[in-house]
Amino acid sequence: MDRRTFLKGAGLSTLAAGSAPALAQALASGAFAAEGRANFHFDCQVKGPLAGSVQHFLAIAGCGSLNDAEVEGGGGFLHFDLNSPIPRTIFGSGSWKARRLVSFQPFGNPYGVFQAGIAHLNIDLVRVVPSRLVLPATLRIVCNVGPAGAASVTAFPESIVLHTDGLTFDTPVAGLTVFTIGVQEKD
Repeated sequence: MDRRTFLKGAGLSTLAAGSAPALAQALASGAFAAEGRANFHFDCQVKGPLAGSVQHFLAIAGCGSLNDAEVEGGGGFLHFDLNSPIPRTIFGSGSWKARRLVSFQPFGNPYGVFQAGIAHLNIDLVRVVPSRLVLPATLRIVCNVGPAGAASVTAFPESIVLHTDGLTFDTPVAGLTVFTIGVQEKD
């Protein structure tokens, strides 16, 4: 087996030939060494800014997969005013789709099939309520795996952070995020 075939089979085909430091770093990351992909799942609720009496609030869920160069995935979101009377005032609701992987940084070693890490994505929010509109956004997904020890805990709380249209949703209220490796996703 030649080097190129080996690297491709290991999910490392994008590394430049002769790039020993990059190869060592990719192998040490754990997330890509075994399967070449990490899967992500999240379901989070986060507060955004308080603007006058309006408390921006976001419920967002999604799943997908990523490797060292690309991301696939999507989900749904609901943006509303937490301070409005029930039924709460909806500012936007619809789906989101991953556009581009900005970065993925694994933390620590895999713990079973779980991997701590931080992913940064460029996404499109596809609002269908109250009217159709596509908004570009950035999404940060943070997963901590406490039972694996301090090396598997990032400096951030487990949650997401979303920036779009001048709003930042960055105060976790509830939710769960997880990166998994070595688990094949099936449709």
